[in-house]
Amino acid sequence: MAQWGGAMEDVVNPWRGRRVFLTGHTGFKGGWLSLWLASMEARIRGFALDPLTENNFFTAASVAGLVEDIRGDVRNYADLEAAITEFAPGGRLPLGRTAAGATLLR
Repeated sequence: MAQWGGAMEDVVNPWRGRRVFLTGHTGFKGGWLSLWLASMEARIRGFALDPLTENNFFTAASVAGLVEDIRGDVRNYADLEAAITEFAPGGRLPLGRTAAGATLLR
């Protein structure tokens, strides 16, 4: 397969090198989204509570090795704001949400 560069690369794989802040990455949907984004070479920071059970997708799929894993509660605004701000210096934060809570940071 030919290697693409420049603008064509962004069309072929718009996630490569992009920062994605993902809430709920320890859950089932967030875990799958983490795997997909990692396969697309995105830089992922996950912010979530601990998995609810011992046997869970997050652990079984080794998601923690693919994301920057931060534990916290999204209801704690100060912790959430600090995690986002540290990941997106300068405060540039285009918002976009999915069912699992992904935010694309350019």
